[in-house]
Amino acid sequence: MDKQHVVILDDNGLFLLMLEQHFKTQPVWLSVTNDPYECLSFLEPNNSNLLFVLDINLPELSGLQVAKMIRAKEQQSGLRPSHIVVTSSEHVNPTRIDEKIEKFVAKEALVSHINRFLATKIE
Repeated sequence: MDKQHVVILDDNGLFLLMLEQHFKTQPVWLSVTNDPYECLSFLEPNNSNLLFVLDINLPELSGLQVAKMIRAKEQQSGLRPSHIVVTSSEHVNPTRIDEKIEKFVAKEALVSHINRFLATKIE
């Protein structure tokens, strides 16, 4: 099985540090960005095992807008749908996303939530 590719789109340094530290111990390929358009660049036919972790509150585009753009590009290009998780402490409409994670919960709860998805993708 291909290595899981985790793409994190966030501008909160502390949150990024926490996720980067966790994923260093996982058999995943990790990409971190605060640029929504760079995030979209990871959607390619040979990169079909993607997990996007998108921050809802970004200055340029929200994570929900990026999720909508991801889904449109996947559909337009015939790509396999990625798994999209948004992080927020706000209520969100689940359209076009797979899950919502409370951003400022205990680290263990957040990591456990993401690991549940990874366990289904990593042998």
